[in-house]
Amino acid sequence: MRRGLKEGSIKKENSYILTAGDPIGKAGSTNMIRVISSEAIKEFT
Repeated sequence: MRRGLKEGSIKKENSYILTAGDPIGKAGSTNMIRVISSEAIKEFT
């Protein structure tokens, strides 16, 4: 998050959806979906 904010690819006023899976790189293994609101992004600054 901090890197994205620093590079400008993440904007504080937007919301984002993060997905992750375990094991990493294996298709069909998404087991985490998280919505990051604009309020939560402000915590990273």
